[in-house]
Amino acid sequence: MARINQAPVAVTSATGVPIIAKTFARYVEIQEDGLGTQAGLQVTWPNGNVDNFSPAMQPIKLGTIDGSGPLVGAPANYNGLGGPATVYCTVKSLGAATSVTTSEWN
Repeated sequence: MARINQAPVAVTSATGVPIIAKTFARYVEIQEDGLGTQAGLQVTWPNGNVDNFSPAMQPIKLGTIDGSGPLVGAPANYNGLGGPATVYCTVKSLGAATSVTTSEWN
């Protein structure tokens, strides 16, 4: 499987930032990138559930690393009909401003 790293996204404790698919993915890791203070992340899932992940609980893993599972993400307009990209989740910092990286494997 090929790994694609997204550019870091700035995250604060005030506003949730959506983490969006940039490619087809069967496995995804989301984590604070370590460039700032790691405070942990509050994650809101598409179904509305909310979970907190301390730095020690990261990376947040979606899908199966061996590539045997279904797609967990697809980019925007993948079917040519202008559809939206998959939103994996929305994240906020549990403290100081930080940044988050997302790695997708397809």
